Amino acid sequence: MVEDKDIYRVLADYFMELFSSSAPTNIPAVTSLVAGRVTPHHLQLLAEPFTREDVEEALAQMHPTKAPGCDGLPALFYQKFWHIIGDDVSSFCLRVLHGEVSPGRLITDNALVAFECFHYMKKKICGRNGVMALKLDMSKAYDRVEWPFLASVLEQMGFPPNWVHLIMSCVTTVNFSIMLNGAPQEAFSPNRGLRQGDPLSPYLFILCGEVFSALINQAVLSSALHGIKIARSAPENSLKSRVITDDSVIFARATTQEALTIKVILASYEQASGQVINLDKSMLSCSRNVPENRFHELKQLLNVKAVECYDKYLGLPTIIGKSKTQIFSFVKDRVWKKLKGWKEKSLSRAGREVLVKAVDQSIPSYVMSCFLLPDGIWWGGDVTKRGMHWLSWKSLCKSKDRGGIGFRDFKKFNMALVAKNRWRLLNCPDSLLGKVFKAVYYPRDTIFTAKKGCRPSYAWSSVLRSGQALRKGGMWRVGDGKTIRAWQDKWVPGNSPLVFSETLAQDLGITKVSDLLLPGSLAWNKHLIVFMCCPPTANSIMAVPLPLFPQQDIFFWPMTPNGFYSTKTGYQFLQMEEESAAGMASSVPSLTSAAPPLSVVASIGWPVQD
Repeated sequence: MVEDKDIYRVLADYFMELFSSSAPTNIPAVTSLVAGRVTPHHLQLLAEPFTREDVEEALAQMHPTKAPGCDGLPALFYQKFWHIIGDDVSSFCLRVLHGEVSPGRLITDNALVAFECFHYMKKKICGRNGVMALKLDMSKAYDRVEWPFLASVLEQMGFPPNWVHLIMSCVTTVNFSIMLNGAPQEAFSPNRGLRQGDPLSPYLFILCGEVFSALINQAVLSSALHGIKIARSAPENSLKSRVITDDSVIFARATTQEALTIKVILASYEQASGQVINLDKSMLSCSRNVPENRFHELKQLLNVKAVECYDKYLGLPTIIGKSKTQIFSFVKDRVWKKLKGWKEKSLSRAGREVLVKAVDQSIPSYVMSCFLLPDGIWWGGDVTKRGMHWLSWKSLCKSKDRGGIGFRDFKKFNMALVAKNRWRLLNCPDSLLGKVFKAVYYPRDTIFTAKKGCRPSYAWSSVLRSGQALRKGGMWRVGDGKTIRAWQDKWVPGNSPLVFSETLAQDLGITKVSDLLLPGSLAWNKHLIVFMCCPPTANSIMAVPLPLFPQQDIFFWPMTPNGFYSTKTGYQFLQMEEESAAGMASSVPSLTSAAPPLSVVASIGWPVQD
């Protein structure tokens, strides 16, 4: 019989070896590529003193049951009793500390951009230069980060010395203890690694990943490596790699020279950072115009598995064919896995309601934020056991104050989530996601006039189908009027349709709102408007305020105070629209017919003419 001490010895030897330094080399040369990344503005923010609100916000971001302290209390304890112990904990943390991750990019941006690249590779069947995608898997990514490498990265990026010291103190003062049969064993101190469950660890790992990206950028600048160009005006060198924690993809030309360059880059990064590429889980995929013998040669050179296409990247399918229900069945399987044990658990109806809302309706949210799922994916059951359906699903999805239970209507919620991507394409055209989608699908149009195109990806098809929520619920604020379509877009407050002479509009070429302005000025052409529109429509148009100086037209969402689209209000709008179509909205005030919120007008800062 194996004794506990023998079991502990095996476990301790494994973890001590894992957390022992590998004596990294070439650190200064590698980390110098990210020198000066911290701007003076960021330095000013870092110099500001910590506050109690900062401590409370950091605690709220921690997972409730991960990474308990040496006292055995997880973050859940502090979150639950913050109203009692908040002052004492904050005071202690602030005494220790008194000594911003850039917004704008979402993980769905990287997933959608990568999905477009994979879709391009699937379509590419001709051409002299084929492309390859190398999907890397880092072995024990967090546990192998070398502390000298991390400190060098922070210093090279320009973090203040006191910040570097503070962060490294948080990283290096950790102790681990192995739980054996419910009892903690002797503690030991690691020599490398980032603590999993610590809210600081993902940010530090991303900073280390910047070195990997910098090595790739250096190879691109020297023309030793090329990215993937999925459209004529698409940014080629920006589509060379997608680095997200331990799930990275490198896109390059399918040549032995570029494969050797990638191999050198990976070796340099491994030597400096301590990271190790798991070759058993790393995979190579090539476009269809790459000859079979070259594909085999690249596979042998990189020493990874060769696949026709990847099953998933960042938890999403990379290729979506005709059978959408089959491809997205993994989402339903994950939900049903949670529901399967209900018959064995003594959950009350209220408990089941909470579980559905808090767990099972949140599991598919990530996938539904990128793709529209098939309508029939959620419906099924055991044909041998028929039950009684006392209420329709539509009734259950109504809010409680309307007689329902408040379950989400998955189809509407899915539409509201994907509409967020369309909103980002409209308001963030300079983002990588915006540049890629515009280059591929609407290089000469706007997001509102874009067409489906030839052989589009399913991500773009989902974005197009979700546009109805924004078109019907959003509204334009008139600037110079050059972007707004005069008779199709919503820019006049109120729900009344614009009544005008289509013949006159066609003969005079009135297509944009700018055509209704006096030439060379920002004032309404009242004679023209009265001539071609009925009196109520003419009065409504001339009541729309105009800026004193030329400004771009702005599309805003009137259901939020700041004018920015949110999934919550998008879902509410779709529910209200259905109720209105069913004749149930007589007692519901129309939010879309309201004039622009004062906060939106004030934030634009336009002086209005009389």
